Amino acid sequence: MEDVDDLEAAIAASLATHRTEEMNRQSAILARNLSALEDPGYYDEDADGLAAAHQEVLTDSYKTHTAHTLNRRMNECATEYAVERSSTVGCWDCGQCTLTNEPYTARCAACGTDAPSHVLVYSDLPPIRFGVEVEVLMPGGRRDGFTLESIARQLTALGDEAVTFEGYTHRTTDDWKIVTDRSLRCTPDDLAFELVSPVLLGSAGIAAFRNVMTNMTRLGIDTNNSCGLHVHVDAEDGSPLSNLRALKAVAGCFVLLEAAFDALVSSSSRRADRNEYCRSNRIVFGRASNRQVWEQIVRARSRHELVNMTNPRNDRYRKLNLTNITRTDRPSTVELRLHGGFASLAGAEAWIRLVLRFCRNAADVTSSCPLVDQASAKVAIDVLFGLVDCDGLEQAFTVDRRLFSDEEVMTTWDCPTCRKRFRSSQSLSQHCVAVGHRIR
Repeated sequence: MEDVDDLEAAIAASLATHRTEEMNRQSAILARNLSALEDPGYYDEDADGLAAAHQEVLTDSYKTHTAHTLNRRMNECATEYAVERSSTVGCWDCGQCTLTNEPYTARCAACGTDAPSHVLVYSDLPPIRFGVEVEVLMPGGRRDGFTLESIARQLTALGDEAVTFEGYTHRTTDDWKIVTDRSLRCTPDDLAFELVSPVLLGSAGIAAFRNVMTNMTRLGIDTNNSCGLHVHVDAEDGSPLSNLRALKAVAGCFVLLEAAFDALVSSSSRRADRNEYCRSNRIVFGRASNRQVWEQIVRARSRHELVNMTNPRNDRYRKLNLTNITRTDRPSTVELRLHGGFASLAGAEAWIRLVLRFCRNAADVTSSCPLVDQASAKVAIDVLFGLVDCDGLEQAFTVDRRLFSDEEVMTTWDCPTCRKRFRSSQSLSQHCVAVGHRIR
């Protein structure tokens, strides 16, 4: 019996050795013929015996391998190019001194030459303090072993701006901070978080934002409909928005021009009154005309009275959030919440510039109601860009948001009860009062 077992073991070992030798032989033949396909001058007598069918299979295999290699290299190049462009978008080379200038600057920093006519330029930002909150997610981040602490460390290592992980906090810090946000929706494999800036100032603050978001792009961030980009504008003592008159002017201009702001955001889910974390301020005033809304706001006698108009019951989840101007435990800021998630660096930067210029210029509006009743969305957009007073921003948004299209600028308002659709918040309010439907 032992002899039989020994014989079977010997046969099995022999077969295994034979298979190994045969695989090695076939691998050697395949390697020689792949070399022959790559180098027409290569010749081996053993290759002459291959059947035509075998040669065809080898050729197809080689072509497939080559195509896969090329696709991989192209994807790598595309990724590198996208990251590089994200950090240099808006830059331009001076034709006189060849200096590569900072994004969107109107003149060369070295020789003062004007930017070429085809280059998008923005007017200088006012020296106003601001802050940003960027809600993002990292697809598959949790599955791949990332943590919010490790993301903060990597962002710090990648760039000039220090980033720390703070958990859930509203504490103001000198560094960029990553905080948790339960309002963000994602899969269990993803990581969702909010990146909060320190206090930023004017053009230097925009440059810091650009640096951090470029590094975020390198880590592979993404957004969905639950993400937003919130901009806080300083309303502390000494700022252009520190007095009640300026705050009333900003609030009045925003409420009347809400339809124009809606047209400038790419996500329709944040328009009208569709988002629970970004509700309409205009709908609060019901059927009131534009002139009545303006007069009501300018008659406010205190900050608390103004907040009760724009953010009743201290509801901060409105497109314009003024609740911080009455709180003693938070910095006094005017917050605009209606922009969607970080889709592109260029778009996010344009939005921040728009908000800063709007707040600064609207603070000086002392005339009568800036928008006539029954004005169309396009008229409201013209009034907004006239107030912002920056041709580059108007050009950027007109192209990116297709503001020349009536369909793109139109915002509709849906009744929460019967789902009937209206073209303005006043029409919706009038309908709800007439039939007894509630506006949530």
